[in-house]
Amino acid sequence: METYKAEFFDRNFNFTFFSVIAAPEIVFDYLTLDKTSIILPGVADISRGWYCHLTQGAHVVYQGFVSGVDTDRSTTTVHLSPLIALFEFEFFYNRKNYNNNKTDLEGWLRSAILHVFAASDSVQNIPGLNVLVPTHTDGVDLNLKDNIHAFWDLARKAIESAKIAISCEFDPMDKTITAVIRNMSAMNELTIEADLQNVTEQKFTLRDTWGSVNKVIIYNADNLSQSQTFTASDYAAPVVQRIAEVTVEEGETFANVAREKSAELMRKADFENLIELTFRANDGIIPDMQIGQPVRILKDGKTYHSILTGTTRKNTENGGFVTLIFGGVRVDLTKRLKLKGAL
Repeated sequence: METYKAEFFDRNFNFTFFSVIAAPEIVFDYLTLDKTSIILPGVADISRGWYCHLTQGAHVVYQGFVSGVDTDRSTTTVHLSPLIALFEFEFFYNRKNYNNNKTDLEGWLRSAILHVFAASDSVQNIPGLNVLVPTHTDGVDLNLKDNIHAFWDLARKAIESAKIAISCEFDPMDKTITAVIRNMSAMNELTIEADLQNVTEQKFTLRDTWGSVNKVIIYNADNLSQSQTFTASDYAAPVVQRIAEVTVEEGETFANVAREKSAELMRKADFENLIELTFRANDGIIPDMQIGQPVRILKDGKTYHSILTGTTRKNTENGGFVTLIFGGVRVDLTKRLKLKGAL
């Protein structure tokens, strides 16, 4: 049976507890920030907010923070959120300042993080936080609706619209948490052949543009006699129409606001698919990839382009398995509700 070491640290990186545990199922979904649960032997005094560092030998397999703890007479179940879930927060920013310029999205996301977690509120601040931006991308339209923003909604838009991904890791020795906001478009596209024998399981959920929104009618909420109609560049049957109304703020024009709203409603991600490929955990040819890595997946003579958006690791009686999750589509109901903001 494979075992992992779980180490815990408080918010100031002071070591608090460790345990050797049976290999858990580890879930990482960049889009929905799903939690992972681990079971510790015995009753352990674990506090919410502590950082957790899971290792297998010298290999780091997961980093997160404690979001919940359940105990019974003989075990302690610790629920972990991925480290990047630290950045699930809301902030205020005048949307016109971004919409009018659309410059350096990575730098803008960095400033939002530092405004919340490296400011005057010592309780809210994250000790040891560094945010790096090795790339700078202009012209990304986020279609900001108002001035109060959920940061991770913007992070999802950034990876869908421009392949900009956020990674996060902590170093308990250096007492630092380092986030990197990077455009992954420049990375070489990796090729994976789904039909090779080392792929033990494969699932393809593909969506094309047939049946997507291709016509939008926008009304001015303050003057309902004023409207504007937009159609997609590839406008053709079947016509899927959406109707919306917008409010025009001071300094804006109805034409510009309507155009932005129509672009939001007709926007299509570059990777409208969900592809899951499973490998044995000890398979030496599992691609070593970061979230946002562009890939071309070959199956039955066809090529599918996507990016890595999640992973799972689990152990069964037949051994350990790693599943690589590609694309911006989710079919699980709970995940779909999260993406729509209903959970």
